[in-house]
Amino acid sequence: MSQTPVNEDIKTEKQLNSRKRLLPIDALAITESLGLQTFRKELRKSWTKEEDTFLSKVITEKLDNDSKLENIDWEEVAKLVSADGSKKGKDCRKRWNNCLDPGLRKGKWTNEEDEQLINAFEKFGASWLKVAQEIKGRTEDQCAKRYKEILDPKTKGRLKPWSKEEDLALVAQVKTMGQNGELFVLHSRAGRL
Repeated sequence: MSQTPVNEDIKTEKQLNSRKRLLPIDALAITESLGLQTFRKELRKSWTKEEDTFLSKVITEKLDNDSKLENIDWEEVAKLVSADGSKKGKDCRKRWNNCLDPGLRKGKWTNEEDEQLINAFEKFGASWLKVAQEIKGRTEDQCAKRYKEILDPKTKGRLKPWSKEEDLALVAQVKTMGQNGELFVLHSRAGRL
């Protein structure tokens, strides 16, 4: 048998593939052209300093009038903050709870907060809202992130320096899977890799 024709076929196929140009495909445009309904998510509009100031003023007034935070009608607040309807009640609630509330603690966690977080997690599990209520000034997102990334016993040793073998294993995994974070995380759950 001669191997020359096979090699020529391979070269021809490679040459053809290298000449093909992939055009970007807009899947939503194609779907719409078929008469199907699509939902394009609008880009979020950032909060302006004026909106932040006004939201803080509205919430502070409501809290000063003996209203409790859990009793605030956030949809009503949203109508006051943005007459054009660009901000929803949920947006206002999240902005206040995660950014503007003067009682929020940001930055480095204390050892006492870490102990409170561990105890609250043992008590409530991953019910982060309940956990956060046990730690004054910290949000549920802060608590979840702190526990999962630093305090979870499964992550012990995660921040220690990597060995040469671990570095090489990481490079091999990236070569195999590319830089797709989700796949990489799934394959590395058991340990570092």
